[in-house]
Amino acid sequence: MPPTLPTLDDPILRLIGYYLNDDNFLPLPSFGPFWKNLARPAPGCYSKNLREFRGLSRRVREVVKLDGLHVWIQSVERMRRWIWDAPEGVKRGVRRLLLDVPTPDLGQDPHPYVLFELFTAVLHLLGGFPSLQVVEIYNLPTCSHAEEFPRGIRSSYDIYWPTGTRLGNIKALALNLRCGACRGIGASVALLDNLPHLTSLKIIGDSPDFEGFDYPFLRFLRFPTFPPHDPSALSRLTRLFVRCQLGQSTATAMEKIHTLCPDIVEVHLVPFYNRAFDISCFFAKTFDFRMEHGEDNEWRLWGKPDTLEVLKRFDALQVLDLAEQVVLDHEEQDEYDDRHFGTTPNSSFTYRGSFDRLVAASTERKAIEQRYEEKLEEAQKAAARSLVQSCPTLRPGWWWRTVWLDGQQVYERRGWTAKRSGDEVFIDLYEGVQWLPTEFTDREQIP
Repeated sequence: MPPTLPTLDDPILRLIGYYLNDDNFLPLPSFGPFWKNLARPAPGCYSKNLREFRGLSRRVREVVKLDGLHVWIQSVERMRRWIWDAPEGVKRGVRRLLLDVPTPDLGQDPHPYVLFELFTAVLHLLGGFPSLQVVEIYNLPTCSHAEEFPRGIRSSYDIYWPTGTRLGNIKALALNLRCGACRGIGASVALLDNLPHLTSLKIIGDSPDFEGFDYPFLRFLRFPTFPPHDPSALSRLTRLFVRCQLGQSTATAMEKIHTLCPDIVEVHLVPFYNRAFDISCFFAKTFDFRMEHGEDNEWRLWGKPDTLEVLKRFDALQVLDLAEQVVLDHEEQDEYDDRHFGTTPNSSFTYRGSFDRLVAASTERKAIEQRYEEKLEEAQKAAARSLVQSCPTLRPGWWWRTVWLDGQQVYERRGWTAKRSGDEVFIDLYEGVQWLPTEFTDREQIP
């Protein structure tokens, strides 16, 4: 008699459940750099097949446990229901959490919430999910920095972390707090200092001098009520996504990253301006990787000595995206800039003459563009080779630039990968490129 589903052994049922759970095939972390503007699917879609499979029979439910659940919490009431009313079996299955809970409107409530009570509730929530690995935070109910915040809420620096509370299973944290004041104090400090297994961090640095990247490890020193800072909180990180404001040099940013995260493996820096992804100002001439063509027919990096020196300090860095571009020397660049838009015919020409002139101009423009692209590829390889020679562990990276596509200006992102053979470094450019619109804005509307 052929086996039926109810007669299958427990390990086989669990294996079926594993492959039906789409969350098992998501990367960790599931979030990426700030320039990614991906639609977020409904929280229940990844576990839908698993839940339907468990609904086939009581035995399947007993053998195959809930796992890989995604939860969104967007109110204090829903947060409290998850803390007190959710079944323990469901809590054990939660793996990814999105927290977007604004400070409640107290109105005339005679017993208003206080920050400590709300923050303690957040801790109970996070600590109540034993399998929780990924947390994304956009709003915390402890914010009091709005122009008119609810009565009874104290300022955020009164928060402290209850003794003995550790959130040991969380491996990836995205601190995408919409409130700029909350990013540098209070809950941000406490969270990062008490995640002993945190390896991936997505964080916002706000100020033009990149001081925002130092939060919450330098700003908190202004508030003596905080507990002692754990200096190893960032040293355990291997993956870092930073949204920074325009105006800081790459060398300074990477120097701070090395100081805080000496064993970092992957770094993504993304410039934003007024909630919009903007590389136009970030690509000021002081930030470019400018390449010059020497008499020996070799491309050389002009400038950027500080960046290359800082990269020499990294011992484990493998993936690097600085959101920077490679530009050619003035002679090559000026020829392309002057001619790549084509030529307008003179009104005194005949129709036939104008047509012939446009054809010739188009042919010439295409030839210039082809020569420029070939030289740019050589220069991009040479610039990447300079990075790898400074940081031998580096493997993939990306270059950015602005291009015209179907009459629209877009950002082009092209990857490269490094291979070593003895002391020689070989760079291969990816065949495909990514195009991003210049009017890109942050989908989460983080100011």
